[in-house]
Amino acid sequence: MMKQTRVISFYTDKGGTGKTTMNVTLCSYLAYKLGYSTILFDADNPSLHAYELLKRELEAIEKDNELKQMVQQSFSGDIRPYEIFAVRDEFDRVVKTLQTVKNAGNYDFIIIDLPGALNNEFVKKIVPAKVIDSYYLPTTLDKTVMVSNIKLANLLKGYADDVQFVWNNVFHYDKPQMYDAYSRMLTESYGISVLRSRIKNTVYFRREMGSESTFFKSTLCYPEAFINKNRSNISDLFNEIIEIKTNDG
Repeated sequence: MMKQTRVISFYTDKGGTGKTTMNVTLCSYLAYKLGYSTILFDADNPSLHAYELLKRELEAIEKDNELKQMVQQSFSGDIRPYEIFAVRDEFDRVVKTLQTVKNAGNYDFIIIDLPGALNNEFVKKIVPAKVIDSYYLPTTLDKTVMVSNIKLANLLKGYADDVQFVWNNVFHYDKPQMYDAYSRMLTESYGISVLRSRIKNTVYFRREMGSESTFFKSTLCYPEAFINKNRSNISDLFNEIIEIKTNDG
């Protein structure tokens, strides 16, 4: 049976918001925790953080048998490492490929990590093509970030039905009522929806396999125990996103 493929991107045009970490971790959660067929397109050129992360992880597991065994535990039955494609050029061809892959229905999810600049040549092609179904904008209470993301959300709503904010980097001492008030303001004043789940601040959020004894971000596994221990709420966010796909389907 042909699958209904959902194309998702955590995206902002501000650096340091955690969009690549969220795109990679979502892909790993879908593939290794839930067994969905996924693929990731890394278009954040020239850095290509997700693609380069995979290369570093492959090198790390060759040097560390404990890491290798942990990664192997992610793969059972039909579960295999998901593919990561680096998007460097030929943007028109890549957009057509994405449309073809999406329409073929061979994947449950396609995740796209976009460069954080609206004037990027690939962004200027992929956004109007309406290939991406859902944009989730990591947002903090910083005024500059919020104003930038409000403008971005209003632009993206012309090309996708599902454009929502995600509260990110939430500190334990932040009052929930404050986020509730800002969420209502965004909806009532700007027509921007906000996902229920809020991602808590954690010093481990950007740690990679091989760089620390404990890590958060990986293209080869989903370190569930460590993520749950740090109570980042990220699995709640991902389950909410899956709910959206299920309801749309």
